[in-house]
Amino acid sequence: MKYDDYATMLGFQKIKNVYVLNKEGYSIYLRDWQYMVLNIPSFYIPLDKEITKDAIKALQMEALGNACAQASLGNKRDTLIVTLPEGNKIKKIDLMNEILNNVIECLKNMGYLPMHICPICKHEAEYGLFGSHYCPIHKECRNEYLSKLQELNKKTTGFNIKYVLALLFVLIGIGLGLILPILLTINLHDYFTGVVALIPILATLGLFLSKAPSKKWLKITVGALVFIAVATFLAISIPYMIEYTESKNTFSYFFQNGWVGFRKVFFGGILSLGGFGGAKFLDKFKKDYSQEIDELTQNEKEND
Repeated sequence: MKYDDYATMLGFQKIKNVYVLNKEGYSIYLRDWQYMVLNIPSFYIPLDKEITKDAIKALQMEALGNACAQASLGNKRDTLIVTLPEGNKIKKIDLMNEILNNVIECLKNMGYLPMHICPICKHEAEYGLFGSHYCPIHKECRNEYLSKLQELNKKTTGFNIKYVLALLFVLIGIGLGLILPILLTINLHDYFTGVVALIPILATLGLFLSKAPSKKWLKITVGALVFIAVATFLAISIPYMIEYTESKNTFSYFFQNGWVGFRKVFFGGILSLGGFGGAKFLDKFKKDYSQEIDELTQNEKEND
């Protein structure tokens, strides 16, 4: 686990699979903050009320410029996220301790107290594991929440016509994205590298319009289709363009065209991975309950 190296140096204790620290009555735990396609190691601090935008601005200053955000454990943004400093964390133990001290002092001054009620039933509860979170929770409430997630997850398992639509829309998007680069290559014997970006963009749009449930296999398939489409286009278009230049082969083409020739392959290679990035980006707008169900189920096994 990535936190193992430095969590204990900060005073955190491992409770089951979560690192937790009690500091002046506030329970702090380590967890990745999923921001867009990034997973950012962060401090999480459950609080007794919703955190305002003004409070976030003040807390970010106290966190020495490290990003702060809100998360919801219940039905309001009641959990503070403070991202850890970038770089080697072991070398920044003193800095992270300073951030924690500043943030806790700021929370006290602004009147934010530790969370003390269960986010499910809104009654007093003792702290415990809630998936990969650590907050006041009743075992019965956690089991009830798990049951509801399992029911929701059943709707996304098995055959779903939206998966077929997703693949169809993605293929249509790839086809539309290829039209302009192909026309430019045929008529001008060249193309602006940026137009290749239409392929992953329109493929991602097709996946979004299909409203298919988020599944790992689907994301991999979309990424693979985009990769094949872009790689095939590059493999065919570059030799085709070389025929209409003074270059005798691909090697001399790159040297005669300099940055332009190199750019087509370099950025084309990056764009060929755009399908994976686009599918991952859509996760922000689609809910996959599988991981959360696994974490909650693990909570129950560890408590048996």
